[in-house]
Amino acid sequence: MKNRIILGAIVASVCSFALYLNNMKRYESATLTISRSQNNTQTVTEKNEKGKKQETSPTLEKITKKGNSKLAAQIQKAMKNSNSYDVKVLDLKNSNNSAEVYNKKDKVNVSDSLKAFLLVGLYKEMEQKKIKATDTLTPTASEIVKGDSTFTANTVYSLTYVRQNLMSKNSNTAANLLLNKLGKEQVNNIIKEMGTSETVISNKFGESVVGTTSAEDLAILMKSLYNGKFLENYSNTVLTGLSTYSVKSPLVNKISNANIIQIGDNTSAVALVTTDKHSYVIAVTSQNNNSFAELGLEISTWFNQN
Repeated sequence: MKNRIILGAIVASVCSFALYLNNMKRYESATLTISRSQNNTQTVTEKNEKGKKQETSPTLEKITKKGNSKLAAQIQKAMKNSNSYDVKVLDLKNSNNSAEVYNKKDKVNVSDSLKAFLLVGLYKEMEQKKIKATDTLTPTASEIVKGDSTFTANTVYSLTYVRQNLMSKNSNTAANLLLNKLGKEQVNNIIKEMGTSETVISNKFGESVVGTTSAEDLAILMKSLYNGKFLENYSNTVLTGLSTYSVKSPLVNKISNANIIQIGDNTSAVALVTTDKHSYVIAVTSQNNNSFAELGLEISTWFNQN
């Protein structure tokens, strides 16, 4: 009996020692990486023995090196509650007053913002004489988006009427008529010619996700229209069309004493803001637009004071 007790104790000791060695091996194979963000919060990433990462706090915010640090601070302040965002601000008269801040620099799924790119595509085709201003379009019943009362099936509409309803009524039917007229592939080719790299129209307008874009591409869009280099004859026409866009983005809700041309949706927005002292572009993408109004306010306040 005594021998059995001693033998059991030896077995238990061996098992405990083996478990200890296994835990030590796991500990030695783990690594810990700590990154400190602008507000001194820490991101802790632990790699287990299989090399898998486990993050315990939001992504590190980054500021472009050439950006205005004071403007960047205002952007960070406005977007502090957003876990995923990219904001790009361009002063079109003074590059020293520009900045970009992001914690996720990537394309996002969007919808209505792509109507601005579609409008550029239309006028690029008109500029190249591939489409005439006198052209007409006749929607079929299947082309009319549910709930859109601006069009009737099998009725002939002028191109001007369709274009106007694209902006003034935010009509998805108008958008799809133009997209079918131009061809989706051709529109995407024109978008790329502008210098964008992450903007693609992949679905019909009216769907929850029409395609993708980025803050960088939205900024390129507005800057191209402002300087008139991409559309030599129609840049002002497109800007005038955008000025009639019927849905006001939260991005511009708190901006006052300025001329504003804007477009946006739930995950993106871009605005060309002109005051007595400045002309600047605000472009933003995020997982939602909850912080857009505060962003517009902080940026416009900064420009008004500088």
